Amino acid sequence: MGCRQFCVRPPEDGLVFLVDDDIVYPPDYCDGLTRAHEALAPTQTIVGVHGVIYPEYWDGAVQSRLVMTFNKALEKSMFVNQLGTGTVAFHSSLYPHLEEMASAARFVDVRFAKLAYERGVPMVCIRRPAGWLKQIDVQESVYTTFTAKSDPVVLQEVLSFGGVSKLPVDQSALRAADEAMSAIGT
Repeated sequence: MGCRQFCVRPPEDGLVFLVDDDIVYPPDYCDGLTRAHEALAPTQTIVGVHGVIYPEYWDGAVQSRLVMTFNKALEKSMFVNQLGTGTVAFHSSLYPHLEEMASAARFVDVRFAKLAYERGVPMVCIRRPAGWLKQIDVQESVYTTFTAKSDPVVLQEVLSFGGVSKLPVDQSALRAADEAMSAIGT
């Protein structure tokens, strides 16, 4: 995906939806993310469908991450350390500047999560049924060409925001997001 989705400035007041070219989105995608985002208001929150929770002292081993894959069901919304930028919605005031993202062309999800953490903005992976989003098979992906390999720059960035201890503790807001998402994909 690179940084191309951060090359334009969004409107000053509105929701931004980022998408990816290897995902098929359902007709109620924007509506579902909007409802989840509004349910978490007035808190500035980033909502998404592909979430990652890192172990406390991540060593770069991708298999040690807890990944809520976008095309699989998630029974309850949960706070995560990182969201896949091809599956997110957030208020336009949180849109990062290209200068903040440019040096992270192969790891935009990590950089986006780091910036959110530094700004005190929680990330919520939303509840959804299996198959709500569908993957388009591609021969090469960022995961196979970059993520699956350990990179020291990425490791340092993840250590700055990753780990269960860095997730918000108050789970009550997540119930509202779950209720907002109860009708999607049906």
